[in-house]
Amino acid sequence: MAAIAVPSLQLLAPYLAFAAGPPGGSPEGLSNLNNKAIIGLTALAGAALLVGVALHSRKPAQPDQESIAGEHQPAKLAVANPLSPLADQTQPISSDPAILENVRLITNVSLALSERQRAVEDLAQHGSAQSLAALKRAFTNGSGDLRVAIAVGLGKCTTPECFQWLSELLQDPNVLVARGAVRGLAAVGTAEAANALIGALYNADASPDLRAEIALNLGAVDQPGVVQALADAARAPDEDLAGAALISLGGRDFAETESFFAEFLRSPEVAPDLRVQATEALAQAKGDPSAFLLGLAQDPDADVRVAAAWALSATETSGTAGPQVLDLLKNETDPAVRLRLYQALGNQTSFDPIAALNLVQGETDPSARIAGLDLLAKSLRDNPSPAVQAFFDQTAAPELKNDALSAHSFDDRQAAIIALTRARTPASQAALQELASQLAPGH
Repeated sequence: MAAIAVPSLQLLAPYLAFAAGPPGGSPEGLSNLNNKAIIGLTALAGAALLVGVALHSRKPAQPDQESIAGEHQPAKLAVANPLSPLADQTQPISSDPAILENVRLITNVSLALSERQRAVEDLAQHGSAQSLAALKRAFTNGSGDLRVAIAVGLGKCTTPECFQWLSELLQDPNVLVARGAVRGLAAVGTAEAANALIGALYNADASPDLRAEIALNLGAVDQPGVVQALADAARAPDEDLAGAALISLGGRDFAETESFFAEFLRSPEVAPDLRVQATEALAQAKGDPSAFLLGLAQDPDADVRVAAAWALSATETSGTAGPQVLDLLKNETDPAVRLRLYQALGNQTSFDPIAALNLVQGETDPSARIAGLDLLAKSLRDNPSPAVQAFFDQTAAPELKNDALSAHSFDDRQAAIIALTRARTPASQAALQELASQLAPGH
């Protein structure tokens, strides 16, 4: 990675100049500019990293999913005819202009699949016998990717005929089509659809890929029995299935899953990596899991503590645990955990900026210190403090400029640039101008 660091950062030079603004410009006048710069920096830096990694570790091209679809082993189920009793190829296509137009779009192989998918969904949502006849004919004659699109698109249809068809497609020998049917049934979301998915989830003879797909999609289905089925899947010997179930459970209302996560994470039979996955899944929880995550942030396993701190930093709604996170930072000895705790503190509604300043001033780990400086930059925007601004301009800004040029990892260099952009102080603007000049092509 070291060999690609400088070219990747040089790509950021125009954005650094954009973020810094004109020489002598006022920080107050750059508020909106910097918001755009942060977004641009993040996107471009991420793209530069991906390009660099691709050049650094190029691998032989792999076939896409459609080209290998035929290599999948069929699910060990009695395969039903996916079209019965709906595959009457002699039924005339409708004279309805809207249906005919959608049929034209679906069968036009020169169109992007996304456009054909929209036509599929329009026909499915229409739900008439003629619309379904058109879809069945397209399914019979279409390519593998079109069959998958039709299976997914049937989720827009609420008729009993569509439900029957989707239930049969769960047993399609092409696992990609069966997985499309899973997504379709999850979109239908009725009790009958949930029961069909739960039944297939409990079927040990079904394809592991199919069961994992069901677990991932069941989380969005709000019907009785779903949480229990996912809880059972989370305890399955197949760790891929268990991980998928944990993701789905993590995204549900924490009030209905808290007891499961408490029991699961206390169990000595749960593998350490699954404890980490369960903790990370709570970042997507509806409601506020902050109090629960604070407990996990004190777990004996440092990996669980990292996961808990990361989840605290990533929750959709800001938490109210600023004082508790500060206390955790004071006592945490693992630098990887401290880095995530600084980020978690930034996701709280409020915290004591002077207490945070004292911790950052004493931080010795380079990566954790950059995360701490970024926290101080955020505090200057949300809760300005003269003491924090003085430290930032005198110490943090020049330090972050050096980090942006020579920090050990690309992540740290990117984080340093974003912290400077976020701060919006005169010194941070000057540092960005200097970086833009030094990283400009030909410098």
